[in-house]
This record gives sequence, C-alpha cells and structure tokens, in this order.
Amino acid sequence: MAVDYAVIVIYLAGMLAMGWWGMRRARSKSDFLVAGRRLGPVMYSGTMAAIVLGGASTIGGVGLGYQYGLSGAWMVFTIGLGLLALILVMGVGVIGTAIALNDVVEALTVAYNLLVGGLLVPILGGLLWKRGTVQGALAAVVVGGLAVIGLMAGYGILANEPVYYGLLSSLVAYVAVSLATRPTDAAVLANWRERLAGRGTPELVSEPVPAHQ
Repeated sequence: MAVDYAVIVIYLAGMLAMGWWGMRRARSKSDFLVAGRRLGPVMYSGTMAAIVLGGASTIGGVGLGYQYGLSGAWMVFTIGLGLLALILVMGVGVIGTAIALNDVVEALTVAYNLLVGGLLVPILGGLLWKRGTVQGALAAVVVGGLAVIGLMAGYGILANEPVYYGLLSSLVAYVAVSLATRPTDAAVLANWRERLAGRGTPELVSEPVPAHQ
C-alpha cells in the first residue's frame, strides 16, 4: 500500500513540476494555447495521440487483451492508425483551407455548410425513417458534401444556396438509395429502437449445449 501512495505522490509532484516549468516558459497567450506554434511533426503527433489515446485505449486495451487475447489489441492498433491518417488528412485540409479562405467567418461557413448539407439528412433519417439504410446514409453524405462544395465554388462561400441545394440533393440521394437497397434487418431496427428509448440492449440468452454421450 505504501508503494501505491508513493507512486501517486511522485506522479502528482511530477505534474506540478511540469506545470510550473511550462508556466515559466509561456510568455504570451500563443505560447500557452498552441505552444507558440513551434511544435514539430513529432511533438504535434505525440500531442494529438495524448489527447485521443487515454485510459480507454491503455488500461481498457490491456483489459481487452486479457479477455479476448491478441484480438483485443486491434482496437488500440486501429486507433493509432486512424490517428495518423487523421493527422495527415487534417494537415493537408487545414493548409488548403488557410490558402483558399480569407477569414474565420468563411472557414466557419464552410464547416457549417458541409456538416448540415452532408450529415443532417442521414442523422434525422436514421432517427425518424425506418426504411433508411446504411447505403442510403453514405450516399447522402457523399452527394450532399459534393453538392455543397460545388455550389460554394459557383455561388460563393457566403451564399445561402449551397446549403439549401445541398440538403435537397442529400435528401434525394438518401431516399432513392434507401429504397433501391435491401431494408435493414428487423432485429437491428428493434435493437436500435430500444436503445433510442433508453431501455438498453436486451441480452441474448444462449441455449445450453447438450453433452455428448
């Protein structure tokens, strides 16, 4: 027990020491918020990993390993690979956005148009329309997003038409593809309705296996 307390005390003391050291180095608001914009690729990747990878992927990953064996570690591996891909994609996207846009208002408008034009219809459709399918949702995201991007290039970033026509095209794609594809399984829909109602997922009761004579 004494060792546990010692580890906790050392950990807290180390956190306080690092906080004091960082406070002495932060001479401006930019230093405090974004490390003075001096982070290199390695430090930036480590910072992003520290934000995303926490107790769920460290302690939880070990627990999954004990419970499921090596297959339980795939969650941590895929999170790491996804994080690397996200950093690369977001880095290229941020650089392109900074070159193309003039101010923060335009950046917020682009984000709003893409989110509303691409995601609003499949989200509401999944909640309200039983006939909606996964293929329809994916088609709505792709068609709505591409329509918003194309219309912003034609009408301008601050115009209202991109989000209006983007929503309309997303809705058409969602309905058409959902009706053209196989309906979602009834058991999956029932499970989803139970979760929306807050009643949780009913546990499946396994039948006893008869012993071999």
